[in-house]
Amino acid sequence: MHILDTERVKTKIFMELLINDKCPACKSHNIMPIDDFDVHQLSNGIFPSKYRLLECQKCKLWFKDKFPIEAKVHQHYNNLDLENDLWNYEKRLPHEKKLDKILKRLPSKAKVLDVGCWTGRLLSAHPRLERFGIEPNPDAAALALERGIHVLGPTVTSETMSGNTFDLVTMIDVFEHLTNPLDIIKLITRQLRPNGKLIIVTGRTNCLPVRLARSTYWYFSIVPDHLVFLNKKFVKTLKNRLSLKSVNAEGIIHYPFLFTKHLRELAWLFIWRFGNPNSPFKRLRVFKLGIFKRFAYLKDILFVPPGATITI
Repeated sequence: MHILDTERVKTKIFMELLINDKCPACKSHNIMPIDDFDVHQLSNGIFPSKYRLLECQKCKLWFKDKFPIEAKVHQHYNNLDLENDLWNYEKRLPHEKKLDKILKRLPSKAKVLDVGCWTGRLLSAHPRLERFGIEPNPDAAALALERGIHVLGPTVTSETMSGNTFDLVTMIDVFEHLTNPLDIIKLITRQLRPNGKLIIVTGRTNCLPVRLARSTYWYFSIVPDHLVFLNKKFVKTLKNRLSLKSVNAEGIIHYPFLFTKHLRELAWLFIWRFGNPNSPFKRLRVFKLGIFKRFAYLKDILFVPPGATITI
């Protein structure tokens, strides 16, 4: 009886995962793995315990090979605990300071939408603007409402966006959680006013640490609900596919920069990259030692670096 129950649970978990045989953005079937091995990740039972990172050869989006079904994704965000709020920083973070400057340049009563507004942290500092938010977590949405943010709904849909146009839309640490990124951005850009802007802040794959660690990078393995990852080539695809007037991509610092911490991390990443199964150095005897197989796990624990992209 116990064996039957176990098998039933395994079947249910398998049925609640979507296997990506095509790009979740452009729908191309021309996809290739970043590495020829699976990577273990932290899991809460909703997201799989391991993944293989894929790249779309057409639009260059990186994404994991399996997503939870949409209902499970919503369940995950509904259950996030505000008591362990990772974003409750005392001071403004570097990327928030840059966004504050942009928000301050907007005219009074300009309409701004923050997609994934959480508790309203970003827009609460700008009461002279008309502030709106999208937030799936009901407790966080209630706090955002108390801070003067009008929450339109839990997700970006035609219904939640209907009847509204915006001077500025922000998506801070949201893009990487989307299972259908191109569709969502298309919906948002349709609601922009003339000369309106969409700003996306997310991790990027075209930075040195990711190029070294590839699919084992902490941004992929430690955070299981990070599903899709952009780069400058994908940003160009956005411009062409959505007929946007202009697109700009630049690197910014997400968290306070600690030089020694980043230097240590880069040193470890170089070592791990040389021992990686896809490395051109893999034939060297020293990199066949078992300790190199542990570097991906060790670096994830010891080094958590910043790295973000702002796209306008």
